Amino acid sequence: MNPAPEFRIEPSTFFELLKPLYGLSDAGDLWHQTLYRHLTKELCLIPTKIYLSSYFSISDGRLKGINGSYIDHLLRAGRAESKLICRMAHKRFEICGDAEIPITFAGFHITKPKQYPFSIDQNLYVEKLEELDPTSDYGKFRAMRMHLSWLSNTHPDLLFEISQLALIRLERFNESAQAHWECLNTAIRYAHTNITNFRFPKLT
Repeated sequence: MNPAPEFRIEPSTFFELLKPLYGLSDAGDLWHQTLYRHLTKELCLIPTKIYLSSYFSISDGRLKGINGSYIDHLLRAGRAESKLICRMAHKRFEICGDAEIPITFAGFHITKPKQYPFSIDQNLYVEKLEELDPTSDYGKFRAMRMHLSWLSNTHPDLLFEISQLALIRLERFNESAQAHWECLNTAIRYAHTNITNFRFPKLT
C-alpha cells in the first residue's frame, strides 16, 4: 500500500489506525475464534500442533478425516463420517456450497488420479506468475517476491532462493536492483520449467 503522492513520508514511518474504513480491525481474530470453537467444541476435531489451521478426527484409533481452513475457505477429506461434519458446518455457517475434486483451493490444484487417493500441485498458480520489468520499483519487487514465496509449499527446491530474496530490504535493493530482479526472474523461470506434483498414497 502506497500513500498518496502529495504526502512526503519517510520509509520508516509507522501510522496508528484510528478507524477502519471497511469491517472491523479485529474481525480476523474474531472469525478464527468462532471457527476454532465450532471445529473443536461442536465437531470435536483435534487441532494439529504444527499447523494451527489443520484439524483431524480419530475414532477407534483410526484417522477418520482431516479439515483445513484458509481465511473463510474450508477443505475437508475423509471417510463417510466426514459428510456428517460437512452438514453440521452448513447448519452453523452460511456456506454457498461444496465443491468436489478436482478443485483449486488457495492456489493449490487438487486432483484424484487413478493410482492415488489425491494429488496436490500449484501448476495453475505458477502459470500466472510472470517475469516483471527490471526497471520496476521495490514495491513491485516485494509483491512478486511474496507471490513466489507461496510456492514454498510445493517447491522445496526453491526454498533457498525464496529465503535469499526475503532478506532484501529497500536499501540493499537500491544498491543493485538489476541483480535482485534477475535473481527473482530466474526463480520464476525455474518454477515454469520444473513442474512438481505431490501424490498421496492410500492410508493404511
